[in-house]
Amino acid sequence: MDYIELNLLEMLDTYGEDKLQAVLSRFMCPQNTDVENFIQSKAVTFAR
Repeated sequence: MDYIELNLLEMLDTYGEDKLQAVLSRFMCPQNTDVENFIQSKAVTFAR
């Protein structure tokens, strides 16, 4: 399986907060709901 590393601050600058949050809100991680919750609701704030 291949992985892609992305910088949230660069994505925030490129796409804006609304579009980035829309993308992150669709992230799913059934194996770890804590990670899913963090990415969906806290990752942008944490990155800042």
